[in-house]
Amino acid sequence: MLTAFVLVAVAIVGLTVFLGLRERAYPAAGSVRLGLSRKQATAPAGAVVPALVGVDVSRWRVVTGLWAADELLDELNRRGELDGLRDELEDDGLLVSWRVRFVGPSGTVLVGLAPGGDVVLLEVDEHVNAEIEPAAGEPWPRRLAGSPSSVWARACPAGHGEFVEADGAREVTQWWDASSPPLGVRLGVRSRGGHMREVRLDARLAADGARTLTPGQDALLDAGGTLLSALAVVAAVVVLVAGDLVVDWALAGVFCAAFAAALALVERPAFETGIVAVYERGMSWRQTRIVSLLASALSGGVLVAVVGLSALAGAALAREEGIALWTQPLTQVAWGLALAGIWAALRTLTQAEGRRRGWLRVAPELEDEALRAGGHGLRQVVSLTLQSAIAEETVYRMLAISLLSSLMGAPWLAVAVTAALWALVHGDSGVWPRWPRWIELGVAGLALGTVVLEVGFLAALVAHAAFNATLLSTPLLAGRGRRLGRALRGRSAPRPRPSA
Repeated sequence: MLTAFVLVAVAIVGLTVFLGLRERAYPAAGSVRLGLSRKQATAPAGAVVPALVGVDVSRWRVVTGLWAADELLDELNRRGELDGLRDELEDDGLLVSWRVRFVGPSGTVLVGLAPGGDVVLLEVDEHVNAEIEPAAGEPWPRRLAGSPSSVWARACPAGHGEFVEADGAREVTQWWDASSPPLGVRLGVRSRGGHMREVRLDARLAADGARTLTPGQDALLDAGGTLLSALAVVAAVVVLVAGDLVVDWALAGVFCAAFAAALALVERPAFETGIVAVYERGMSWRQTRIVSLLASALSGGVLVAVVGLSALAGAALAREEGIALWTQPLTQVAWGLALAGIWAALRTLTQAEGRRRGWLRVAPELEDEALRAGGHGLRQVVSLTLQSAIAEETVYRMLAISLLSSLMGAPWLAVAVTAALWALVHGDSGVWPRWPRWIELGVAGLALGTVVLEVGFLAALVAHAAFNATLLSTPLLAGRGRRLGRALRGRSAPRPRPSA
């Protein structure tokens, strides 16, 4: 019992260090100006469509989501140019913007609104036909601008083209340029018969040399993770078929049920986010929802199968190798919490020191209001925590360590191999250069594997889950804490005395 108390104390100390160094280790993207709430964004978008497209969407189904330019944000941070361009990015809707999709009987219309009300995106389904006569008068930039400082207000004409279709309709495409180095901004409008059909705002950064890791290499790392999952399934099936092992169906059932519950927790929000991004033309809302449910069930079923087979084979092999699974659960939980606290403290310590010395750049994180508006709430935190902890620990620690230890007769070599593989499949790290994060994950993998061998599998599972939950939930809770602190400071400030 004393050991458990000491370990919990270590966890608390680690968490305290993490919270104390967090602002130095993780740069904040700042309070992103959203302009409108999710519900408030629907009204101006609904007014834009009749005026520009000529279609009344007041009775159409509406789905709204927040779009964030994660790649642009990360790239500007990597180049050290984010602070100087933040105001311009926010005003132009290049950092965040609302996406409002209207779904009707004839098709869909997607509208993108910048915080100031500028129209920065418009996509009209080819089956949607104008019902209202086009309004005469102002040029497109004035009709698309939501404020005097709009990107449309400073845009300069850059070209145009037109052609007459077979039915006699005249389609015109016009381009404008609103670039200000190092950011190139190009705007385009395609209209037909006096009504808009498409609005585009494209931003690009001037090249600054070769990147540390190209998108193709990112995709290769993602494919590597998928390949390792497939190999885990094959290995698990071979072990279950060829080996004379006693399997624990109850354990596998618990893991599968927990993982399936984590997937189900975010299925509906994921569907709505996907609908805002992409809507299959020619399909009704009900058909789209059914297809989405079937696709989610299929992909989720595959992942649940990976977890279930890995748990069946891994638990059986672990018992053969003498690896504890659930013995002394309180002690294992305490070890897991302590390891999570140490891991979180060391990450913030190294990142804070790396940023201070200038050899490490860390992707900034949005505050809680922007995160929640973009669909990242506590539900997503719980889901992602359970998914990553259950899947990765079952495959890499329970199955892989037990299997490699059985084949090679060297448990510590098995720990080293699985730690290296686990670190390398984490491609998107948010840190430049990426090698420090890979080293950190490799060391963490060694620690998790050591805990599996010396303490038990439950300890590694708790450590992974507690670490992820801490990192994912802190941005949401920290934003509320900052606002509360500002409110308390404002309340406690002395009021000015009235002048005589």
